[in-house]
Amino acid sequence: MPAITAGLLLTPIPLATMIVAPISGALSDRIGSRLPATVGLGVIGVGMFSLTQIHAGTGNWDLILRLMIVGLGQGLFSSPNSSAILGSVPRSRLGIASGTLGLMRADGQMLGIAVAGAIVANRTAMYVEELSGRLAPAMVQREALILAIHDAFYVAAAFCVAGVLISLLRGGGVSGQGEVSREDLPAPL
Repeated sequence: MPAITAGLLLTPIPLATMIVAPISGALSDRIGSRLPATVGLGVIGVGMFSLTQIHAGTGNWDLILRLMIVGLGQGLFSSPNSSAILGSVPRSRLGIASGTLGLMRADGQMLGIAVAGAIVANRTAMYVEELSGRLAPAMVQREALILAIHDAFYVAAAFCVAGVLISLLRGGGVSGQGEVSREDLPAPL
């Protein structure tokens, strides 16, 4: 697959996020951040689990749909989560909190990629050994890689389930209960 095609196949994630995030942010302003953020994590988990079903014959539209589910979840999660974090600190510390949030987000992405890469590398080697002699030599590497990628998506889905549980247990939810109300925020420039 050409690199441009692979890149285009990944665009549904940011596109869906871009569409849903403002809606989710407005919703969290009205009802609090806990429900939209928790539902968003759940939707990401469903998307990750759906990606465990891909195979060499998966069509582009099928893959796009599965990736859109992940993007929808990200859009539901990101705005309310950021609002809850930034709303939990005094106004005088918003700059520090915003910088820390960006750092933690970047660190989480890097750690996630490293863990997924380690899972895929380790499990591919394991599956190559397991499948050798059971499949034609030309198919062993491809099938081993697909199974290893499935394992990485299973782990990602499990992290989403853990995140949903943690999100359900956290405090706040409506303005005045761990979050800053709109009136407490600085005026826009």
